[in-house]
Amino acid sequence: MLFGCLGFHRYHIWDSSAEIDFISPGIGRLTAEFHLDDEQLHEIKQKTAEGDKYFPEFVVYIKDQKGTLVAKVTRRVYVRLKSKYRTPS
Repeated sequence: MLFGCLGFHRYHIWDSSAEIDFISPGIGRLTAEFHLDDEQLHEIKQKTAEGDKYFPEFVVYIKDQKGTLVAKVTRRVYVRLKSKYRTPS
């Protein structure tokens, strides 16, 4: 999602770590809910404008077909603006 919103050609982005809280058994088809808002995107752009590494965290909710919460995943992501797009210091 970050590549689509920030531009894959402008940023280095990859998963750094994740923590999973298993809440109930996952039976059948599961769905992951990702949420990303304009405020988070603005913060990422601001924190990385001069080339700094930034490690935002995102929560992903995994639910079954009935909408029951199966797991909560906290993902930490590495984000850094590529050098040719950085603001000169």
